[in-house]
Amino acid sequence: ITGARKLAPTEYTYHRQLGYITLTRKLQNDEALAVAYEYTYNNQVYKVGELTEDYSNLKDDEVIFLKLLRQRNLSTVLKTPAWDLMMKNIYNLNVNGLSQEGFQLRVIYRDDRTGIDNPQLQEGAAQVSNRQLVEVLGLDKLNPVNDPQPDGNFDFVPGITINQETGLIIFPYLEPFNTALREAFDPEDPAVEERLVNKYVYDLLYRSTKAEAELLSTKNKFYLIGQYNAGSAKEIIIPGFGVSPGSVRVYAGGIPLQEGSQFTVDYTFGKVTILDQSILNSDKNISIQYEQADPFAFQTRTLIGSRFDYRLSDDVNFGSTFLYYNERPLISRNLIGSEPARNIQYGLDLNVNKRSRLLTKLVDAIPILQTKEQSTVNFSGEFAQLIPGTSNVINGEGTAYVDDFENTATPYSLLSPQGWKFSSVPNSFDFDPTTGALDDVAAGFRRAKIAWYQVDNQFYRPNGQFKPELNEADLKNHYMRAVGPQEIFPKRQLTQAAFFEPILDIAYYPYERGMYNYTTNLDGNGFLPNVESNWAGITSAIRTEVDFDKANIEYVEFWLLDPFITGTNGEIRDGIFNKPNTSGGRLIFQLGSISEDVMRDGKHAFENGLPPDGNYGAGGATENEWGFVTTQQYLTNAFDNQPSSRANQDVGMDGAGDAREAEHFDDFITSISSLPADVQEKILQDPSGDNYRYFLGSDFDQRKASILERYKNVNGMEGNSPVANSTVSQGTNVPDNEDLNQDNTLSELEEYYEYDINLQPGGLTIGSEYIVDKIQARPQNVEGDVVDWYLFRIPVRQFERQVGDITGFKSIRYVRLLLTGFKDPVVLRMANFRMVGSRWRRYENQLREAGLSETPELNLENFTVSVVNLEENAQPDDRKSGYVIPPGVVRDRDNTSTINRQLNEQSVQVCIDNLEDGDARAIYKNSDVDFFNYGRIKMFLHANSESGDDQLHAFLRLGSDFDQNYYEIEIPLKITNPANTTDPREVWPEENEIDLALDELYALKAARDREKFSLNELYPREGPKQVGRHLIRIFGRPDLSSVKTM
Repeated sequence: ITGARKLAPTEYTYHRQLGYITLTRKLQNDEALAVAYEYTYNNQVYKVGELTEDYSNLKDDEVIFLKLLRQRNLSTVLKTPAWDLMMKNIYNLNVNGLSQEGFQLRVIYRDDRTGIDNPQLQEGAAQVSNRQLVEVLGLDKLNPVNDPQPDGNFDFVPGITINQETGLIIFPYLEPFNTALREAFDPEDPAVEERLVNKYVYDLLYRSTKAEAELLSTKNKFYLIGQYNAGSAKEIIIPGFGVSPGSVRVYAGGIPLQEGSQFTVDYTFGKVTILDQSILNSDKNISIQYEQADPFAFQTRTLIGSRFDYRLSDDVNFGSTFLYYNERPLISRNLIGSEPARNIQYGLDLNVNKRSRLLTKLVDAIPILQTKEQSTVNFSGEFAQLIPGTSNVINGEGTAYVDDFENTATPYSLLSPQGWKFSSVPNSFDFDPTTGALDDVAAGFRRAKIAWYQVDNQFYRPNGQFKPELNEADLKNHYMRAVGPQEIFPKRQLTQAAFFEPILDIAYYPYERGMYNYTTNLDGNGFLPNVESNWAGITSAIRTEVDFDKANIEYVEFWLLDPFITGTNGEIRDGIFNKPNTSGGRLIFQLGSISEDVMRDGKHAFENGLPPDGNYGAGGATENEWGFVTTQQYLTNAFDNQPSSRANQDVGMDGAGDAREAEHFDDFITSISSLPADVQEKILQDPSGDNYRYFLGSDFDQRKASILERYKNVNGMEGNSPVANSTVSQGTNVPDNEDLNQDNTLSELEEYYEYDINLQPGGLTIGSEYIVDKIQARPQNVEGDVVDWYLFRIPVRQFERQVGDITGFKSIRYVRLLLTGFKDPVVLRMANFRMVGSRWRRYENQLREAGLSETPELNLENFTVSVVNLEENAQPDDRKSGYVIPPGVVRDRDNTSTINRQLNEQSVQVCIDNLEDGDARAIYKNSDVDFFNYGRIKMFLHANSESGDDQLHAFLRLGSDFDQNYYEIEIPLKITNPANTTDPREVWPEENEIDLALDELYALKAARDREKFSLNELYPREGPKQVGRHLIRIFGRPDLSSVKTM
C-alpha cells in the first residue's frame, strides 16, 4: 500500500480490556485497515507493528510494517485470516445516548410452523426450550442486582453488552447464532442434535458477507426487538422527506408547543429544533405530528361529494351524503400494496325535533319541580357504509403486480470512453515475453496501437460553419457513420429530439506501434512484425459495486456491429491499408484485480507529481528503464497552478516530453537509423508514441482525413491537457494517473477471471461465442445495405480461465479488454456495453425429485438468468420467436416526455441446457408480500424448446422460505411453434398462463390439516392436486399473508 492515512482518535473507539476497536464509519469495499500496538504480558513488553516513534524518521519511500486487520480485497475463504478478525457479534440500534431506564431487548425466533414470534425455541432439551434466547445467547446472566442469576431480561452492562453512546448491542459470543446455539443443544442424542443444528444454527452468517447471508431465508428468522429511551436531543430528525410546510405539530407532555418561539422546523431537511431548554430538562415525552407530500403521486385524483336534505316537516329531516374518490395513475401497472383506490361512501341520517306538552305535564306533576319551558324530544340516527375498490385501468380488473420484471435488470454502464484507460501488460506469456519482470521495456514489445472513443456528433451535422471536411463516402462507411436511434432497437419510441445511438468505438491497428513500445524489431515501414501475436488493451476501474455477489451481477453484455462487413462501406479506412477485415481475431475480457502499473516499474506514476520547472535533478523524479517517475506522494488530482509548468507535467506516463524521450531511449533511436528517413522522422517526433492529437484541425480538413484517422491518437497522454484557450481542445482537464480507482495506491495484483471471444468471419452465430441474439438492420443513410448487430452476453461465473489466487466474486475491482490475433485493422462498434445485475437470483441448491438413484452433483453452468424486451428482442428468427407484449398488457406511456412516447416492455428469461428428467432449476427473490386481500394469482409463461408440449413444466413457489414452508403451483408448458412467430397468442399461449384462485391453496392447506398429514412431507403424497391445468402442492406451513420468498 503506497498511500495510507492515520485515523484520528474521534474516528474509532478502543476497548482496552477486551482488545477490540470500533470504527465510527463503514469501510468501503476497497479500503484496508491496519494497526500497530504495544502490550505487556508477564512484565514483558511486546510490540506489534511499528509505532509513531519507529517511523517518524523514515523517508516517504520507506516501508512501515503494520498488523493487517482488514484487507482491501474482501474475502471470506479460510486462507484469509483477516476475515476472522472482523467482529460479527455487534448490532447497531442506530441511536445515540441510550438510557438503562426503560430499556428492554429480546431475541425472538419467527416460527413459521406456528406463525408466532417466540422468545425461546420450542424444541430441544430443557436447557434450550426452557430458556429464553436472550439467555441462551449470553445476554442474560445477571439479575437486577448483578447477582449471577438469569432473570429473563437483557443485562444492561455498559461497555460489555452495550455501548450507550453509540447504541451498539454486543453479544458475548463471537458467533452467537453459531457457537452459542451449538453449545446449547443436547449432545447426548446426536441424531436430535444434528437435526436442530441444521434447522437453527446460522453458521453462514459468519462464513459469508451480510448481503449473502440474508438470502438464506430458512435460517434468517432471528430478530432483535424491544424498546429504549434515548437521551434528550435538541434536534430531532423527521423520518422521510417532503414534509408539508405548516403541518408539523410538536407536543411536550401532551401540551402543544408554539412554532417559532419554542421550536423551529427545517422543512427542506425535515429537522425539528427545540428552542426552549426547559422543555428538554423537564423529562416530558415529546411527540411530533406531521404530514408528508407524496413525491411520486403521478396520478389524477378525483373527489366528488354531495349532500341532500329532505325536510318532511319543521320537525323531521331526512339527509343523505355521498362521496366518491378515485385515483387514476398515469401508469397501468401498480405494485401490490400500492394500488390506486376507487372508494364510494354513502350515508343516511334522520333528525327529529318535536315539542311535547305531555312530557311537560309529567314533569310538572313531580311535587318539587315546576317547569317554565316547553319540553322537546330529539332523535338522531345515522347509517354509513364504505365500499372500497380499486381503479379498473387494466382489463376492467383491479390488478396489482407482484413483479412485472421491468426492473429485473440493474445495468452498470461501461460505454463511456472516459471510463477506460490505457492497459497495463497482462502477466501472461501470450502478451508479455518477460513474464512479469520489473523495469524491462521488453514487456511492451508486442503492444500495438489502439484507440477508443465516441464519435462527436458534429461530424454528422448536415451542414454548419464548424462541420469538419469529410468525404461523403466516409459518412456511409459502417465503421464511421452515425447509428440511428432505431437501427438496433426498431421498437424503441423516439424522444422529442432523436439523438444518435451512443456507440463506443474501439479501433485496433495490429501493425502499428502502440504507446510505450520501444521494440527495435520494425520493418521498413516502421510496422510491427508477427502481427497476430501483437495485442492492445484498455482497463476500467469498477466504481459502482465491486461485490458481484451482493449486486448479483450475472453477465457482461453489449451489442456489436459485424466487424467483417465486406464491400466499400466495410473498409477500415485508417489511411494505410483501407480494406475490410477478413482475418478475425480474439476479444478477451478479464474481471478481477488488474495491475494499474502501466509502465511495469513498481512505481506510482502521475503527471502532476513531476517537477513543475522540469528540473529532474533536484530529486522530484527518478529515472528508470521506462523513463522518469515522480518521487512525490500523491495528494491532489490537479496540475500546478502556473500555466508555464503544464508543458513540464503534461508529458504522459513515461515522465518525459518528446525531446527527453529521444535522449532517454537513445538505444531505441539508434536502432531505427536504418529505416527510411520518413519513417525515422515520424518516430523521432514521438518516440514513446504517446502524443495526444485532437480530432479536429485544418490539416485534417485539407486532406479530408477519415474519422478513423482523426481519432487514431485521441487517447495519447502527452499534451492531452493543455492550458485551456479558445483554439485548443483538451482530451482531459486532470493529470493522467496510473491509479485508476483513485484510492491513492498503485495496484500491481494480477488475479482475474478470463473470457475469450473468438471473432471470425462467418463464425458469428446465435449460440456460439456468447451470442444470444442478432438483428438485421438497414441503416437510414446507407441505401441498400443490410448489416448485422449481435448481442453478446457473457455470464461472469462461467469463466474460461482463472489467473492467480482469485476466489469468488466478492471483490471484482477492474475489467480489462484485450484484442489480439488480428492480421488486419479492426473496429469494434459497441452499443449498450454494460454489466448487468439481476434482482432475481439463481437458486443454487438441489431441486431434483427424490428417488432411488444417487443425486448427482448440481451443475449450474447450464443455467442463466437474464431479460428479454420489446426494444431489443422483437425480431424473430428460425430458432426463436420475436418478443411481443403479452395479451391484455398495456405498454405504459413515458410520463417524463412531452410527446406521446411509450416505454419499453420486459420479461425475465431463464435459459437451461440439457435439463435431465426429474431435475429442475429456479430463480428466486426475497420479498415481503401480503396476498390476504387478493383473489387470484396470474402469470404469463412462454417456452421455446426442442421438447414437445407438456414435457416441460414450470412451477411457482410462494412461502416463507425456499424448501420448508411453501405452496407450489405447477403447470405443463406448451411450446411455441413455429418459433419465428410474432402472434401474441402463439408466443404467450393461454394454456401456459398461471391463473389460479388463491382459495384453492387455502382449501389444500385445510384438507391437509384435517387429515393430520405430516408437515415434513409434500402434500398430497401421491402427487399434486390438479386444478384445471394447474398442479398444486404444499409443504410445511406457509402463510400467504407473509410471503418472504418467491
